[in-house]
Amino acid sequence: MSPLARLMLFFVALGAAFGGAVALGHAVGPIDRGGKTEAHGSSAMEMAPAGPAGLSIADHGLRLEPSRTTLAPGRAQSFSFLITNADGQPLRSYDVTHEKRMHLIVVRRDLTGFHHIHPVVQGERWVARIPALQPGSYRAFADFSTGGETTVLGVDLALAGSFTPSPLPRSHQAATPDGYIVSLDPGGPFASGKETTVSFHVTRNGRTAAVGRYLGARGHLVILRAGDLAYLHTHADENSLQFGATFPSAGRYRAFLQFSAGGSVHTAPFTIEVDR
Repeated sequence: MSPLARLMLFFVALGAAFGGAVALGHAVGPIDRGGKTEAHGSSAMEMAPAGPAGLSIADHGLRLEPSRTTLAPGRAQSFSFLITNADGQPLRSYDVTHEKRMHLIVVRRDLTGFHHIHPVVQGERWVARIPALQPGSYRAFADFSTGGETTVLGVDLALAGSFTPSPLPRSHQAATPDGYIVSLDPGGPFASGKETTVSFHVTRNGRTAAVGRYLGARGHLVILRAGDLAYLHTHADENSLQFGATFPSAGRYRAFLQFSAGGSVHTAPFTIEVDR
């Protein structure tokens, strides 16, 4: 075969190989590099489900900026903070959720000393009156909504002094706040990863207690995961102390039920075991 013929045969084979590669590329589609594609216009991060709330000081482009992170034990005091946007400017637009624009939850990291506080705006800052707290490490959660989207940001607070962490009580079916008996109805074992119904029944002197409305709901339930204090906040059905909650994982949780009866707000703590 002449050199010219061999050269022509080479180019014919090269063209056939290139055409086969193009056909294969059209058959399998574009290579997924984990980012945007023109077909979907989204990324794996954008499609991932949201994680538990309250574990970060910043989320959804918003940031919690406390005036301080140390408090004095044994006396009531003021605590102020800013919520800033992605540009570092104070957030000014808040939705009213359950009659308030800001809910501040403060609890010691051993899941004792629970407080539900409603700060007020002074200038651009939120100011809360913190009741007298015992020494220890605390977690403060700023729970609010803006533009119809709820955000929960958390920060640790330290109170100097000698203290011994309290062990988490074992799971139990009843609590006795202020002379009331609050019974937990598990409705079967609690499971993680799917919505579960958590129900309570309140009695006093052997009779069902009249439970009023508190902040626009029959009751409020804050649930914190032992270990990292992952945060859930849910509200009761219109006419009963029945709540829907989705536990993010198996493990132990501390639940704080708040309800109104006899002209006062009462808090009933429970330890809940969640199966896989």
